[in-house]
Amino acid sequence: MKHPLFLCGPANCGTNLVKAILGTNEKIHLESEPFIPIFQFLRTSIIKKHFKKSTNLKYDEPLFEYYFSKEQIAQMSTIQKSNLNIKFEKKKIKLLKKKIKNKKKIYFTNLIKNINLIK
Repeated sequence: MKHPLFLCGPANCGTNLVKAILGTNEKIHLESEPFIPIFQFLRTSIIKKHFKKSTNLKYDEPLFEYYFSKEQIAQMSTIQKSNLNIKFEKKKIKLLKKKIKNKKKIYFTNLIKNINLIK
């Protein structure tokens, strides 16, 4: 890859439209959030550790915007202050890899060969 380009933006701001427009050029290959399950797992692990009331939060729930309630703002603050060196149980890692593989199978077939590098 000679000149990598990273397109980032918050939800509902037009990044998918820009990706679609750029993707019309056959020399440009773009991926959308291939590893979002990692961030979902991190978020859920941190929240479950610090907020007992949120234990029903699932590992594959969408990432929230965290500005609609005091509890969500407190959760985001805790996530931002957290150390990302979080150890997952082996069964959680297995589930995480499965979620990433399922997402990649549909959208990111060229990345699936490296899934086992996640430890």
